[in-house]
Amino acid sequence: DLPGAAPAVRQRVEPSSPSLVPNHSSETGAPAVETATRHSKTPAPTPATSAAVRERSEAVRFSMLLASAGPFLWIEQLSDGLIRQDQLALINAMARAISPQASIRQQQFDWPMRGGSAVASDAESAKQALQGLIQRMAREVNAKRVVVMGTCPFLSDRIAQSAVVIPSTLAMLSNASLKREAWQALKPPGSLSSISILVSTFTDLTCRRLAPSDSAQLSGIYQQTDGPSLTFLQELTRKPSGTAWCVVSSNRLIAVIWLNVLGDEAEIIDFRVDTSVRQQGVGRFLLGETLRALNVSGVKSVFLEVRDSNVAAITLYEHAGFATIGRREGYYATSQGREDALVMRHDSIKR
Repeated sequence: DLPGAAPAVRQRVEPSSPSLVPNHSSETGAPAVETATRHSKTPAPTPATSAAVRERSEAVRFSMLLASAGPFLWIEQLSDGLIRQDQLALINAMARAISPQASIRQQQFDWPMRGGSAVASDAESAKQALQGLIQRMAREVNAKRVVVMGTCPFLSDRIAQSAVVIPSTLAMLSNASLKREAWQALKPPGSLSSISILVSTFTDLTCRRLAPSDSAQLSGIYQQTDGPSLTFLQELTRKPSGTAWCVVSSNRLIAVIWLNVLGDEAEIIDFRVDTSVRQQGVGRFLLGETLRALNVSGVKSVFLEVRDSNVAAITLYEHAGFATIGRREGYYATSQGREDALVMRHDSIKR
Protein backbone atom coordinates (compact mmCIF):
# COMPACT_ATOMS: atom_id res chain seq x y z
CA ASP A 1 0.00 0.00 0.00
CA LEU A 2 1.00 3.63 -0.49
CA PRO A 3 2.54 4.91 2.77
CA GLY A 4 0.00 6.85 4.78
CA ALA A 5 -2.95 5.94 2.59
CA ALA A 6 -6.04 4.45 4.16
CA PRO A 7 -5.83 0.67 3.69
CA ALA A 8 -8.13 -0.46 0.94
CA VAL A 9 -9.68 -3.88 1.58
CA ARG A 10 -11.25 -6.03 -1.09
CA GLN A 11 -14.92 -6.21 -0.11
CA ARG A 12 -17.51 -8.64 -1.30
CA VAL A 13 -20.54 -6.82 -2.65
CA GLU A 14 -23.58 -8.13 -0.81
CA PRO A 15 -26.75 -8.62 -2.86
CA SER A 16 -28.97 -5.55 -2.61
CA SER A 17 -32.15 -7.65 -2.72
CA PRO A 18 -33.24 -11.30 -2.86
CA SER A 19 -34.09 -10.82 -6.54
CA LEU A 20 -30.37 -11.08 -7.32
CA VAL A 21 -29.79 -14.29 -5.35
CA PRO A 22 -29.77 -17.47 -7.47
CA ASN A 23 -32.20 -20.14 -6.27
CA HIS A 24 -30.00 -23.21 -6.46
CA SER A 25 -32.85 -25.49 -5.26
CA SER A 26 -34.95 -24.75 -8.32
CA GLU A 27 -35.44 -27.88 -10.38
CA THR A 28 -36.32 -25.96 -13.54
CA GLY A 29 -33.09 -23.98 -13.60
CA ALA A 30 -35.04 -20.80 -14.36
CA PRO A 31 -33.19 -17.44 -14.13
CA ALA A 32 -32.63 -16.34 -10.57
CA VAL A 33 -34.57 -13.09 -10.95
CA GLU A 34 -37.65 -14.88 -12.24
CA THR A 35 -37.58 -17.49 -9.44
CA ALA A 36 -37.17 -14.82 -6.75
CA THR A 37 -40.01 -12.81 -8.23
CA ARG A 38 -42.40 -15.69 -7.68
CA HIS A 39 -41.38 -16.09 -4.02
CA SER A 40 -40.47 -12.55 -2.85
CA LYS A 41 -42.11 -9.15 -2.79
CA THR A 42 -38.75 -7.32 -2.60
CA PRO A 43 -38.63 -4.71 -5.39
CA ALA A 44 -35.99 -4.82 -8.10
CA PRO A 45 -32.89 -2.68 -7.49
CA THR A 46 -33.27 0.99 -8.38
CA PRO A 47 -30.93 2.70 -10.85
CA ALA A 48 -29.25 4.53 -7.95
CA THR A 49 -28.55 1.24 -6.18
CA SER A 50 -27.17 -0.27 -9.37
CA ALA A 51 -24.90 2.75 -9.87
CA ALA A 52 -23.55 2.41 -6.33
CA VAL A 53 -22.84 -1.28 -6.90
CA ARG A 54 -21.05 -0.48 -10.14
CA GLU A 55 -18.93 2.19 -8.41
CA ARG A 56 -17.85 -0.35 -5.81
CA SER A 57 -17.05 -3.03 -8.37
CA GLU A 58 -15.73 -1.42 -11.57
CA ALA A 59 -11.98 -0.85 -11.81
CA VAL A 60 -10.78 2.74 -12.39
CA ARG A 61 -7.46 4.22 -13.46
CA PHE A 62 -6.16 7.74 -12.88
CA SER A 63 -3.15 9.77 -11.73
CA MET A 64 -3.08 12.75 -9.36
CA LEU A 65 -0.56 15.48 -8.60
CA LEU A 66 -0.34 16.37 -4.91
CA ALA A 67 1.90 19.31 -4.06
CA SER A 68 2.52 21.10 -0.79
CA ALA A 69 3.49 24.76 -1.15
CA GLY A 70 2.77 27.63 1.21
CA PRO A 71 -0.32 27.21 3.41
CA PHE A 72 -2.09 25.01 0.84
CA LEU A 73 -2.09 21.44 -0.39
CA TRP A 74 -2.55 21.57 -4.18
CA ILE A 75 -4.30 18.71 -6.01
CA GLU A 76 -4.82 18.14 -9.72
CA GLN A 77 -5.84 15.10 -11.76
CA LEU A 78 -3.33 14.39 -14.53
CA SER A 79 -4.99 13.65 -17.84
CA ASP A 80 -1.94 11.84 -19.23
CA GLY A 81 -0.22 10.80 -16.01
CA LEU A 82 2.65 13.28 -16.48
CA ILE A 83 3.79 16.12 -14.21
CA ARG A 84 5.24 19.04 -16.18
CA GLN A 85 7.76 21.54 -14.86
CA ASP A 86 5.68 24.51 -16.00
CA GLN A 87 2.78 23.18 -13.92
CA LEU A 88 4.99 23.04 -10.82
CA ALA A 89 6.39 26.51 -11.56
CA LEU A 90 2.87 27.96 -11.75
CA ILE A 91 1.81 26.33 -8.46
CA ASN A 92 4.98 27.58 -6.78
CA ALA A 93 4.36 31.12 -8.08
CA MET A 94 0.79 31.15 -6.76
CA ALA A 95 1.98 29.82 -3.40
CA ARG A 96 4.71 32.45 -3.13
CA ALA A 97 2.21 35.20 -3.90
CA ILE A 98 0.49 34.16 -0.66
CA SER A 99 3.55 33.06 1.32
CA PRO A 100 6.83 34.51 -0.05
CA GLN A 101 9.01 31.83 1.57
CA ALA A 102 6.99 28.93 0.14
CA SER A 103 8.78 26.01 -1.49
CA ILE A 104 7.11 23.21 -3.39
CA ARG A 105 7.20 19.48 -2.71
CA GLN A 106 5.23 17.21 -5.00
CA GLN A 107 4.11 13.60 -5.12
CA GLN A 108 2.30 11.61 -7.79
CA PHE A 109 -0.53 9.25 -6.84
CA ASP A 110 -1.30 6.52 -9.41
CA TRP A 111 -4.33 4.29 -9.20
CA PRO A 112 -4.41 1.30 -9.15
CA MET A 113 -1.32 1.35 -6.95
CA ARG A 114 1.70 -0.47 -8.29
CA GLY A 115 2.18 -3.83 -6.67
CA GLY A 116 -1.30 -3.62 -5.18
CA SER A 117 -2.79 -6.63 -6.98
CA ALA A 118 -4.49 -7.72 -3.77
CA VAL A 119 -6.20 -4.35 -3.38
CA ALA A 120 -9.58 -3.59 -4.88
CA SER A 121 -9.25 -1.11 -7.77
CA ASP A 122 -12.80 0.28 -7.75
CA ALA A 123 -13.67 3.98 -7.34
CA GLU A 124 -14.68 3.72 -3.69
CA SER A 125 -11.39 2.08 -2.72
CA ALA A 126 -9.53 4.74 -4.73
CA LYS A 127 -11.29 7.52 -2.82
CA GLN A 128 -10.38 5.95 0.52
CA ALA A 129 -6.71 5.54 -0.42
CA LEU A 130 -6.45 9.06 -1.83
CA GLN A 131 -8.14 10.57 1.22
CA GLY A 132 -5.64 8.83 3.50
CA LEU A 133 -2.69 10.22 1.53
CA ILE A 134 -4.13 13.76 1.47
CA GLN A 135 -4.75 13.70 5.21
CA ARG A 136 -1.22 12.48 5.91
CA MET A 137 0.40 15.14 3.69
CA ALA A 138 -1.80 17.88 5.19
CA ARG A 139 -0.67 16.91 8.70
CA GLU A 140 3.00 16.77 7.71
CA VAL A 141 3.07 20.29 6.19
CA ASN A 142 0.40 21.82 8.44
CA ALA A 143 -1.69 22.77 5.39
CA LYS A 144 -4.50 25.22 6.09
CA ARG A 145 -6.57 24.46 3.02
CA VAL A 146 -6.81 22.12 0.04
CA VAL A 147 -6.75 23.67 -3.44
CA VAL A 148 -8.33 21.59 -6.19
CA MET A 149 -7.18 22.52 -9.68
CA GLY A 150 -9.66 21.47 -12.33
CA THR A 151 -11.99 18.49 -12.02
CA CYS A 152 -11.08 15.72 -9.55
CA PRO A 153 -13.98 13.23 -9.35
CA PHE A 154 -12.11 10.80 -7.08
CA LEU A 155 -11.89 13.10 -4.07
CA SER A 156 -14.00 12.22 -1.06
CA ASP A 157 -17.05 14.44 -0.49
CA ARG A 158 -15.54 15.75 2.74
CA ILE A 159 -12.42 17.06 1.00
CA ALA A 160 -14.15 18.26 -2.17
CA GLN A 161 -16.75 20.31 -0.30
CA SER A 162 -14.18 22.17 1.83
CA ALA A 163 -11.61 22.81 -0.92
CA VAL A 164 -10.84 25.98 -2.87
CA VAL A 165 -11.53 25.19 -6.54
CA ILE A 166 -9.56 26.96 -9.28
CA PRO A 167 -8.88 26.19 -12.98
CA SER A 168 -6.39 23.47 -13.81
CA THR A 169 -2.75 24.46 -14.31
CA LEU A 170 -2.86 23.43 -17.97
CA ALA A 171 -5.92 25.63 -18.52
CA MET A 172 -4.20 28.60 -16.84
CA LEU A 173 -1.03 28.06 -18.85
CA SER A 174 -2.99 28.13 -22.11
CA ASN A 175 -5.30 31.00 -21.06
CA ALA A 176 -3.60 33.67 -18.94
CA SER A 177 -6.92 35.31 -18.00
CA LEU A 178 -7.76 32.26 -15.87
CA LYS A 179 -4.83 33.07 -13.57
CA ARG A 180 -6.66 36.15 -12.37
CA GLU A 181 -9.74 34.04 -11.66
CA ALA A 182 -7.57 31.68 -9.63
CA TRP A 183 -5.98 34.52 -7.68
CA GLN A 184 -9.40 35.92 -6.78
CA ALA A 185 -10.17 32.58 -5.14
CA LEU A 186 -6.79 32.31 -3.42
CA LYS A 187 -6.16 35.91 -2.31
CA PRO A 188 -5.60 36.50 1.41
CA PRO A 189 -8.77 37.05 3.46
CA GLY A 190 -9.69 40.66 4.16
CA SER A 191 -7.83 42.13 1.17
CA LEU A 192 -9.32 45.13 -0.59
CA SER A 193 -7.95 44.11 -3.96
CA SER A 194 -6.21 41.09 -5.42
CA ILE A 195 -2.89 42.06 -3.94
CA SER A 196 -3.00 44.56 -1.15
CA ILE A 197 -4.29 44.77 2.36
CA LEU A 198 -5.03 48.16 3.92
CA VAL A 199 -2.17 50.60 3.42
CA SER A 200 -3.16 52.10 6.76
CA THR A 201 -1.12 49.30 8.33
CA PHE A 202 1.66 51.89 7.91
CA THR A 203 1.09 55.40 9.24
CA ASP A 204 4.08 57.13 7.66
CA LEU A 205 4.65 55.80 4.14
CA THR A 206 6.82 58.15 2.09
CA CYS A 207 7.61 57.82 -1.61
CA ARG A 208 10.73 59.65 -2.81
CA ARG A 209 13.63 59.36 -5.21
CA LEU A 210 16.32 56.88 -4.25
CA ALA A 211 19.41 58.54 -2.72
CA PRO A 212 23.04 57.31 -2.65
CA SER A 213 22.77 57.03 1.12
CA ASP A 214 20.13 54.30 0.69
CA SER A 215 22.68 51.76 -0.58
CA ALA A 216 23.16 50.04 2.78
CA GLN A 217 19.43 49.32 3.14
CA LEU A 218 19.10 48.09 -0.44
CA SER A 219 21.41 45.15 0.23
CA GLY A 220 18.82 43.69 2.59
CA ILE A 221 16.08 43.71 -0.05
CA TYR A 222 18.41 42.18 -2.66
CA GLN A 223 19.91 39.39 -0.53
CA GLN A 224 18.14 36.76 -2.63
CA THR A 225 17.13 37.63 -6.15
CA ASP A 226 16.82 35.98 -9.54
CA GLY A 227 16.48 39.36 -11.27
CA PRO A 228 19.01 42.09 -12.13
CA SER A 229 21.86 42.44 -9.67
CA LEU A 230 21.98 45.39 -7.30
CA THR A 231 25.28 46.47 -8.87
CA PHE A 232 23.68 46.60 -12.33
CA LEU A 233 20.72 48.62 -11.03
CA GLN A 234 22.91 51.12 -9.21
CA GLU A 235 24.96 51.61 -12.38
CA LEU A 236 21.70 52.31 -14.19
CA THR A 237 20.94 55.33 -11.97
CA ARG A 238 24.31 56.86 -12.87
CA LYS A 239 23.15 57.21 -16.47
CA PRO A 240 21.07 60.20 -17.62
CA SER A 241 18.12 57.93 -18.46
CA GLY A 242 18.21 55.94 -15.22
CA THR A 243 16.11 56.75 -12.17
CA ALA A 244 14.71 55.00 -9.10
CA TRP A 245 11.99 55.64 -6.53
CA CYS A 246 11.58 54.07 -3.12
CA VAL A 247 9.17 53.79 -0.19
CA VAL A 248 10.35 54.55 3.33
CA SER A 249 8.51 53.85 6.58
CA SER A 250 9.94 54.89 9.97
CA ASN A 251 13.27 55.63 8.25
CA ARG A 252 13.37 52.10 6.85
CA LEU A 253 13.51 51.51 3.09
CA ILE A 254 10.95 48.81 2.28
CA ALA A 255 10.44 48.98 -1.49
CA VAL A 256 12.19 50.26 -4.61
CA ILE A 257 11.44 50.58 -8.32
CA TRP A 258 14.09 51.17 -11.03
CA LEU A 259 13.31 52.75 -14.40
CA ASN A 260 14.89 53.73 -17.68
CA VAL A 261 13.29 56.89 -19.15
CA LEU A 262 13.80 57.94 -22.76
CA GLY A 263 11.72 60.84 -24.02
CA ASP A 264 8.03 60.21 -23.41
CA GLU A 265 8.50 56.48 -22.75
CA ALA A 266 9.73 54.64 -19.65
CA GLU A 267 10.56 51.02 -18.84
CA ILE A 268 10.38 49.44 -15.40
CA ILE A 269 13.62 47.49 -15.03
CA ASP A 270 13.05 46.04 -11.56
CA PHE A 271 10.44 46.37 -8.82
CA ARG A 272 11.10 44.98 -5.37
CA VAL A 273 9.24 44.98 -2.03
CA ASP A 274 10.82 43.72 1.19
CA THR A 275 9.47 40.23 1.92
CA SER A 276 8.42 41.22 5.44
CA VAL A 277 5.88 43.79 4.20
CA ARG A 278 4.46 42.15 1.10
CA GLN A 279 0.68 41.95 0.61
CA GLN A 280 0.22 45.08 2.71
CA GLY A 281 -0.29 47.63 -0.06
CA VAL A 282 3.31 48.88 -0.18
CA GLY A 283 3.91 47.78 -3.77
CA ARG A 284 0.63 49.22 -4.92
CA PHE A 285 1.45 52.54 -3.22
CA LEU A 286 4.91 52.77 -4.81
CA LEU A 287 3.68 51.84 -8.29
CA GLY A 288 0.86 54.38 -8.15
CA GLU A 289 3.12 57.20 -6.94
CA THR A 290 5.73 56.38 -9.60
CA LEU A 291 3.17 56.42 -12.41
CA ARG A 292 1.87 59.79 -11.22
CA ALA A 293 5.39 61.25 -11.12
CA LEU A 294 6.13 59.95 -14.62
CA ASN A 295 2.87 61.39 -15.92
CA VAL A 296 3.69 64.80 -14.49
CA SER A 297 7.13 64.70 -16.14
CA GLY A 298 5.58 64.07 -19.56
CA VAL A 299 5.96 60.30 -19.89
CA LYS A 300 3.07 58.91 -21.96
CA SER A 301 3.76 55.17 -21.93
CA VAL A 302 5.38 52.84 -19.40
CA PHE A 303 6.50 49.33 -20.34
CA LEU A 304 7.56 46.30 -18.33
CA GLU A 305 8.21 42.58 -18.60
CA VAL A 306 6.95 40.07 -16.05
CA ARG A 307 7.22 36.31 -15.68
CA ASP A 308 4.17 34.53 -17.03
CA SER A 309 3.90 32.58 -13.76
CA ASN A 310 3.99 35.68 -11.49
CA VAL A 311 0.23 35.85 -10.93
CA ALA A 312 0.37 38.34 -8.06
CA ALA A 313 2.53 40.84 -9.96
CA ILE A 314 0.42 40.56 -13.12
CA THR A 315 -2.73 41.26 -11.13
CA LEU A 316 -1.08 44.25 -9.43
CA TYR A 317 -0.07 45.71 -12.79
CA GLU A 318 -3.52 45.15 -14.27
CA HIS A 319 -5.12 46.98 -11.34
CA ALA A 320 -2.74 49.89 -11.98
CA GLY A 321 -3.87 50.09 -15.61
CA PHE A 322 -1.28 47.98 -17.43
CA ALA A 323 -2.39 45.80 -20.33
CA THR A 324 -0.59 42.83 -21.90
CA ILE A 325 0.58 43.67 -25.41
CA GLY A 326 2.87 40.75 -26.20
CA ARG A 327 4.79 37.69 -25.10
CA ARG A 328 8.49 36.82 -25.28
CA GLU A 329 8.96 33.08 -25.36
CA GLY A 330 11.68 31.58 -23.18
CA TYR A 331 12.79 35.04 -22.02
CA TYR A 332 13.60 34.11 -18.43
CA ALA A 333 15.94 31.34 -17.31
CA THR A 334 14.68 29.04 -14.55
CA SER A 335 16.09 26.03 -12.74
CA GLN A 336 13.79 23.88 -14.90
CA GLY A 337 14.56 25.58 -18.23
CA ARG A 338 13.04 28.73 -19.74
CA GLU A 339 9.92 30.76 -18.97
CA ASP A 340 7.93 33.22 -21.09
CA ALA A 341 7.70 36.92 -20.30
CA LEU A 342 4.56 39.00 -20.72
CA VAL A 343 5.12 42.49 -22.14
CA MET A 344 2.78 45.04 -20.55
CA ARG A 345 2.11 48.74 -21.22
CA HIS A 346 0.53 51.56 -19.25
CA ASP A 347 -0.66 54.68 -21.07
CA SER A 348 -0.94 57.87 -19.04
CA ILE A 349 -4.16 59.84 -18.78
CA LYS A 350 -4.03 62.87 -21.03
CA ARG A 351 -3.91 66.07 -19.06
